[in-house]
Amino acid sequence: MGDDIKKIEEEVLALMKRKKYRPLSSAKLSSVVVRRGYSRDLIVDVLSELESLGAIVRINDGRLALPRQVNRYVGRLAANPGGYGFVQTVEEDIYVSGPNLSGAMHNDKVMVSLTRRSGGRRREGTVIKILERANKDIVGVFKRTRQGFHIMPLDRRIFYSFIVPPKHRRNAIEDDIVSAKILDWPKNVRSCGTVKVSKVLGSESDPAIAIDVIINEHGFRTQFPKKVLAETENISTKIEDKDMKGRKDCREEFTVTIDGLDAKDFDDAVSITQARDGFVLKVHIADVSKYVSIHSQLDLEAKNRGFSVYLPDRVLPMLPEKLSNQICSLNPKVDRLTLTAEMKIDKQGKTRKLHVYESIIRSNARLTYEEVDEAIEKDQYSNSKVKKLVEQLLELSELLEKKRIERGSIDFETVEPKIVLGPGNEPIDVRLRKRTLATKIIEECMIAANESVAGTMYGKKISMIYRIHDTPDEEQMKEIARLLSELEISVKILSSASEFGKQQKSIQKIIRHVHGRPAETLINNLLLRAMKQARYSPVPHFHYGLAARHYTHFTSPIRRYPDLIVHRLVKHFLTGRPSEFGEEEIMDVEKQLGGICDHCSIAEREAESAEREATDALLCRLLQKSVGDVFEGVITGIADFGIFVQLPNTAEGLIRVRDMKSDFFRYEPEHYRLKGEKTGCTYKLGEKVLVRIISVNVLEQKVELMLEEDVLKIRSRKA
Repeated sequence: MGDDIKKIEEEVLALMKRKKYRPLSSAKLSSVVVRRGYSRDLIVDVLSELESLGAIVRINDGRLALPRQVNRYVGRLAANPGGYGFVQTVEEDIYVSGPNLSGAMHNDKVMVSLTRRSGGRRREGTVIKILERANKDIVGVFKRTRQGFHIMPLDRRIFYSFIVPPKHRRNAIEDDIVSAKILDWPKNVRSCGTVKVSKVLGSESDPAIAIDVIINEHGFRTQFPKKVLAETENISTKIEDKDMKGRKDCREEFTVTIDGLDAKDFDDAVSITQARDGFVLKVHIADVSKYVSIHSQLDLEAKNRGFSVYLPDRVLPMLPEKLSNQICSLNPKVDRLTLTAEMKIDKQGKTRKLHVYESIIRSNARLTYEEVDEAIEKDQYSNSKVKKLVEQLLELSELLEKKRIERGSIDFETVEPKIVLGPGNEPIDVRLRKRTLATKIIEECMIAANESVAGTMYGKKISMIYRIHDTPDEEQMKEIARLLSELEISVKILSSASEFGKQQKSIQKIIRHVHGRPAETLINNLLLRAMKQARYSPVPHFHYGLAARHYTHFTSPIRRYPDLIVHRLVKHFLTGRPSEFGEEEIMDVEKQLGGICDHCSIAEREAESAEREATDALLCRLLQKSVGDVFEGVITGIADFGIFVQLPNTAEGLIRVRDMKSDFFRYEPEHYRLKGEKTGCTYKLGEKVLVRIISVNVLEQKVELMLEEDVLKIRSRKA
């Protein structure tokens, strides 16, 4: 039955994709397909299922067509806190205004009907059907209003209110933060949904619940189901003789892991030898697929989670600790099963040969980025073997980086805030982390492995999950070019992406040009915001940011589900020996690649969003202690309602125009500035300003600022 359904789906879609196809009624379409020996009832069921999935659409007179044939598009809604959204389709992002969202919420799978182009640039649409709801629960503040009890979502991308019937209040009281199950979704921006309270998380006045709120808001699982843990119990934490059969023994090679000081799991290790015409680099990756069987409870749970989520005060792992921190973690001085990508790389940084095989290693040392950086700087190593390995890796990484940059790969110079926690996970400090020589070494090794595996699988025409990154929207790049011109930064070819790698090279020139200047962070962030989000796809496509023709994620199967799938495919098709997977199991994996890629792309965005929100929440916790203090910040955004300023610890705050008392300021969008009517005083992007922290809201991650000169004027008037 399952095979028949699949065949009917393929027959129907192939028929409808023909150039001569004209929309047919269900009856006529069924008649065409039924001639091929299928049950009419089954065909009708398949057509109904395809319609519910948005693969086909019924037009006004009841005939069936492919969405694009009748100006319909299917995609995920990326909602914006401003009250609008973009439907992300395969071809482009379609803008949808608030009134045209039709009750759709962030991450819902929707069908849109195109209406027009906005200002001759981007396409606009209206949501005509919600195909899949992404939000089953919401987290918000419990409020009493004249109309009754409501929950106001904390996620600013959900701009609807929800009614709580009295019988569904549980024990919630005014200003409680609650998690609630959605019973009825809103129909439009003016209507309310209906929910029932499922859990009271705490009080709005308690800043300590911020991380718990974020976890609930994104629907992350904090515990593993009993059936998953029961399955884990059957996994041995010892490597036995039978496990080593057919594997290459690499235990005598000097091998290390290099990670951050606070890393808990180690899924990659490296070893290197000098060759006559270059290097032989071995990237050893934990063989998670050995322990997580296809369709097992562990597999289903890992797929559901998609990724490990790294929050400042905890980790929500994709796999139980017995795997992620024990048998699949490449801890030093113990035997571990791995999948090795062995690359022969010449002196120009080009990979001449790739050999992938199952292996066993014994890591000699666990090195940290911090100690490797210090050893390189001081030329002081713990022993001669570490010195030789690090020096060879550094030389190779410089070759690989040079080759990447030459072809157009972009290296953004960003700063990552790292929260330092004290007793009780209370934030006590923030450290700013930049790319260092040690991080560069590992990044280049992993990029080389990912790219080599992707290219080889593509060349052999094997089913694969690719990591793809689309070209930025041309209008956005033109806007960036205008802004850079306003900032007096020379740019000639930024708006053109006609030749692959050319636009990326101009971006890299700009990054180098602003290096060390006050506007460095601003420009890097502006360019980053213009980039489209990388995603997973079963269809081979380039990676814009890396200027790579083919790229994948192969190196982190402990914490990324796509990598686990890639390992299964690589082991089955590329290692040259029979894998532990059956042919039917691998065929099932191949059939599901599209759905896995879609699910994991969404799960990744949720994980990244939560990690960013959690960091912002703890930055706000730190800033609560500094309310009333003055800091020097950099203007990172200008709008008609105010100025966004980045503070030294990377937190961003808002100065509202209404609080700027020194003049009446008007927004001049063509110059990206605010200008005072009386004084002519201007505030531009990239400028430094003195600001005072007025208030901090941890749950909403909002920081209210005021220009110091305005604070002083207000005080002098009061005096």
